[in-house]
Amino acid sequence: MSSTYSIQPIVPAKLKQKPQFYIWILFFVYGFLLIPLGNYHSPETDHIGFYSVEKMDFGDDQGYYAYLRSGFIDGDFDFINEDHFWHFDQVMDTGYTANFWFLGPGIIWLPFFLLGHGIAWVYQALGYPVSLDGYSFPYTSLTFLGSALEVFLALLICHKLLNKYYSATLSWFTTVFTFSATCLPYFSFIRNRMSHSSDLLFSFLFLGLFFKFRENKNQALPYFILWGICAGMLFNFRYSNLVYLIFPLGLLIQAYYESSSISFSKLRNVLYGATAFIITTLPQWCAWLQLNGKPAPSTSGMAVQLSPSFESFFNAVTRFFFKADWGLLWNEPIWLIALVGWIHMLKKDRLTSILCLAVFFSGCVVPLTLGNGAAFGQRYLIALMPLLALGLAHFMEGIKTPLGKKAIIISGTLFSIWIYFLTINYKVTLQHDAQSFPIQSIRNLPFILENGYLFRPTTYLNLWMDDKWQLQDFLDAYFLIIFPLLFLILSWCALWGFNRLKTVLISSDKTNAFLTRGAIGILATLIGLSIWIVTANPPLPNAIKKERFQIAAVSALAKDKNKKGFTKYLEKSLALGGQNEKDYLLQGDTQLMKGSFKEAEPFYQKAVSLNPRSTALLQLERIDRITQKTPYIHPSQVNQLNEPHWKTQLWSGFYFLDVKIDPHQAIPFFRESLKANPGQKYAEGIKALINQYEKQYERLRKIDKDFKDLPQVYCLILNTFFNSVRLNQMPVGNI
Repeated sequence: MSSTYSIQPIVPAKLKQKPQFYIWILFFVYGFLLIPLGNYHSPETDHIGFYSVEKMDFGDDQGYYAYLRSGFIDGDFDFINEDHFWHFDQVMDTGYTANFWFLGPGIIWLPFFLLGHGIAWVYQALGYPVSLDGYSFPYTSLTFLGSALEVFLALLICHKLLNKYYSATLSWFTTVFTFSATCLPYFSFIRNRMSHSSDLLFSFLFLGLFFKFRENKNQALPYFILWGICAGMLFNFRYSNLVYLIFPLGLLIQAYYESSSISFSKLRNVLYGATAFIITTLPQWCAWLQLNGKPAPSTSGMAVQLSPSFESFFNAVTRFFFKADWGLLWNEPIWLIALVGWIHMLKKDRLTSILCLAVFFSGCVVPLTLGNGAAFGQRYLIALMPLLALGLAHFMEGIKTPLGKKAIIISGTLFSIWIYFLTINYKVTLQHDAQSFPIQSIRNLPFILENGYLFRPTTYLNLWMDDKWQLQDFLDAYFLIIFPLLFLILSWCALWGFNRLKTVLISSDKTNAFLTRGAIGILATLIGLSIWIVTANPPLPNAIKKERFQIAAVSALAKDKNKKGFTKYLEKSLALGGQNEKDYLLQGDTQLMKGSFKEAEPFYQKAVSLNPRSTALLQLERIDRITQKTPYIHPSQVNQLNEPHWKTQLWSGFYFLDVKIDPHQAIPFFRESLKANPGQKYAEGIKALINQYEKQYERLRKIDKDFKDLPQVYCLILNTFFNSVRLNQMPVGNI
């Protein structure tokens, strides 16, 4: 593959001399335009656009990040105590919380996390209120930068790879459009704590190694080990990345086709690469084994949209390519140009063309099966962007006329502007699940121009234009000065290191020595990580597992109307040594919430039989009054009774809580009752009721709501085991 691509009239002369420098400039400018700093002064306020330097998604993003934070800070992979980890209640048979995501991104982010830990330590040493728990802004901002820098390195590799076969100008424009005319800017600078940055970087590395082998098939053994490591890391990010193994498989098939056999040396190389692959993936297998009880991933409950029928397949393909809800034709049409490029490549490089098409259509199985998932663009194609770059470059090479060359550059520029336009709309002026999002974005253009929404909220330019650029405290100084400087310095270091590495590896002897030491170091580190995973996450005692099944049962009861999940976890709890007080409380609470008071009584009575001071005592007293076994007494009449003060106050509390449905008036009476007789048999129940009321009240206050806005059942379940666990699980401010 070679070319003499030239667009002299519109290309700066220095572009040919310092192409990677201009890639760095472009990348930094995009970061300046798109990085949302977030409302770091007001954490209670929702940041428009949701994702920011500090704010991650509670599903995918926290799933990847949890491996890193929990592993380094807590010293284990026990995720039940992770903040904002949506699936903490998906408890496996081992008692550990399932993690549906892969640990690979956390491995790559580790150096940046350590730098963030050092910055957090410095701030704390200087007396600033910055925690060392892995959640504060130094950690989130540095891992944010780490993920962005992975994309930058991938672009450098992209340009280097293309420049071997195409002209400098064509390679530069192809690299730029691979970035700017796809969904990559969004996942580089807005929602970037997923695996996509790592997918991109290692897929370019993997493809680069493929072409290096094609140039010279007499590579030393360390080369094949490194290739195996690269393939293993791709698996550690997302198992659908294994479609890239089609490339070395294609080489083996070609070798067999040409000679009707495969030599021992080739088999030895395959064996070394396979061994490196297995060792590289070993930490993930060990994590699955310790967390799930088997060396296999747990299912994430993704909604599969493709059924085994021709009609379903046809609809999925149509949706993927042409539908206005993020179909490629509407969203990222540059992919269709690359498709033409791969087909055109058949004339010059049949093997590469066939393999590109095979990998692309194999990689499309995931988006065809799962759909877009209301995400920005076709994010599942990010791992396939090295193929996009090849196809686009070959398409551009085939254009011979000056007018055609200018047309493709103008088209790529317009596609890039289109992606930026979609980006400034996404989750800001239009909801993420808006039907026909691209079409609605076009209709939204007048609103964007009239209201000055050309920059996403809390980006540097947005803050400047809204006159919110201020330096009042250490947070302002960090986000407005230190953070952009870190971005500038680290990206420049990445550029310098990339060019320096090329200089170091200029001779084959240095290359082999470097690869050997690097491969041994990487594999040794991964073996050590695997050993740590096994030893740091031992089997949990049955008592802990039982408690976690009870917690999971509460969560399932709150989410699942058909109660299947609740029954499953309750049965698991009961299987671990019979019923304890919490089992009975949970079963009683289940009946109570349904209004089946008589059915709840036996369970509460059994709880009291195990613990005479159980919180169930207060619930039994309430049930007696609700079912009229014991009459309610109006507070104006209780003083006429010859009863202790603590008891009259207790009765008054019952009246306001269950008759008036007014916990605000009830709680002072319960407090007074507890104060008058701290040793009463209802003491634990009253304490639980007051504690839950305070948590519920604070939660509602944060979202400007009142108990009156909630169903009556919320007053009924105050003091239940169910509500206690539920409120402990629920971050303040969430419903």
